[in-house]
Amino acid sequence: MDNIITKLSPALDTAVAYVPAIEAERPASATERLPAEILIKIFNYCAENVDIVDDYVHIFTASLFTIAQTCGKWRAIALDLPALWTHISFQPTHVTRRMLELSKNEPIISIRADLHKPKQAYVKVVKKALAHAHRASEVTLRCSEWSHMRTLLTGARTPGPPLIMLRLLGPSTVKEDPVLPSSFFDSTAPWSLCTLELANLTIPPGLLPRHCAHLTHLTLRAVGQLSPDAVLAALGAAAETLEALSLQHLPLQPPPVEAPPLAAVITPRLVHVHTDCVFDNAHANAACVLLPLLTLPPHAYVSIWVQLAALASQEDFPPAAQSALAAHATTGPLLKSLILSHTQVQGLRGVWVRAWTAVAPGFFDDMAPPPKLDVRVVRAKDVSAAQMHHALLGLAAALPLGCVQALTLARLPSATAALLKALLAHVPALRELTVHGSAALRALCGGGALGALRPAVELSVYEAAGGADFGGLYEALDARAWLGRRVPRLTVCYSDVQLSALKAIAKLVDDIVWDGSYNGTEAVPIPGEREVKA
Repeated sequence: MDNIITKLSPALDTAVAYVPAIEAERPASATERLPAEILIKIFNYCAENVDIVDDYVHIFTASLFTIAQTCGKWRAIALDLPALWTHISFQPTHVTRRMLELSKNEPIISIRADLHKPKQAYVKVVKKALAHAHRASEVTLRCSEWSHMRTLLTGARTPGPPLIMLRLLGPSTVKEDPVLPSSFFDSTAPWSLCTLELANLTIPPGLLPRHCAHLTHLTLRAVGQLSPDAVLAALGAAAETLEALSLQHLPLQPPPVEAPPLAAVITPRLVHVHTDCVFDNAHANAACVLLPLLTLPPHAYVSIWVQLAALASQEDFPPAAQSALAAHATTGPLLKSLILSHTQVQGLRGVWVRAWTAVAPGFFDDMAPPPKLDVRVVRAKDVSAAQMHHALLGLAAALPLGCVQALTLARLPSATAALLKALLAHVPALRELTVHGSAALRALCGGGALGALRPAVELSVYEAAGGADFGGLYEALDARAWLGRRVPRLTVCYSDVQLSALKAIAKLVDDIVWDGSYNGTEAVPIPGEREVKA
């Protein structure tokens, strides 16, 4: 072996001597030929236009280190570009300190931490990042234990004017009083907050309105020690800029009996309001206290869910919230279409009511525009379906439904003939009625509900199954035909129905369309005495 090495050494030395000459003649790669100025623009573009989802900040961070490891030139430029390192990542934790160093004094784009059963090292590195909160434009903390939130905010640097997004999300179950430390909010200069989200915690008195002058999005969920005055003060501060408002599970402190009436707030740019109405006799309710005091633009989308509870003596739709919805429905274009469907909120079943000012989208239309009114009414176990129906009809009587032309009843297992017949009385201008599912169809055909339809109303049936459904439909249509009130057009889709049944039904309507397959992939025409379009 030594002899072989001795013989090859001269040849190896000769080859090594040619390496510098070969490298000198080798053309530069594309990455090496790009001028530093162009690379800086590309890197800055990456940093400015990245769209980071909460749980994937580390993916963007990994790509930064890939850039820095491409070649020596790229590495030197990337490490000397502070703006590239301003999305602080905590996965893995050892890169956090390096990113804070490389970002230098550049405003930090985001500090986002999800502390779900974190290790102590993770808590420490998040705490170190919050020491730079004064130059952060976003701070998001999601904690599964309140002690972590308290530890982090107690030693954190007070944010400064660059802060435009603050999201503090505490645990849903807290055994101690989750009061945020006031030192975190004692900024001498107001923040430039556009988004504020607080959940499952308590804030110091007077904090809420202080930094709200530029808010566009405000979310308060299970925030303690709030008075209606404090929330209205925040809304008043953000009245000219606020676009989205969500008030959920707010245990508002009731105002004193001798207190003057609360002042209304005009919010000309508010396009989405979401609130709930879960009754607690010890607290005021956001939907009943605050919603009536908001003057909304006509195009605003109002979403509310109401829990009916007999134990709280609230078996009817809350009058204050009902009046607020009715007042909003009367502004701008009138309601033209309704969809009623089954819903379930926090394990409680109920009815989901959506109302549009234009032609109703299909029940399966996921791309439909938001409705003007979005109301979910659920019932506690001590409230019967009949009591829930009574509350729904009370809401229907309060809303301006006189111009509604399209009504859809979709998958309503609790539907009854009495509910449908009473509901149809509130929509005298109805032109199109659509039912989905066996329960809604049976309720429509029983008890004279179908007979209450105006003669010009077209009927569509979706997702019905079994001969009993269409047997009842045949009898109801036959009764209308004897009275000279034939349905002008019947559409049957996605339903399990026999050809013979459709042939019989076709004789009782002026026009019929049938998509005969159960899954809706094939059209099956019906030959016979009356033409059936497919």
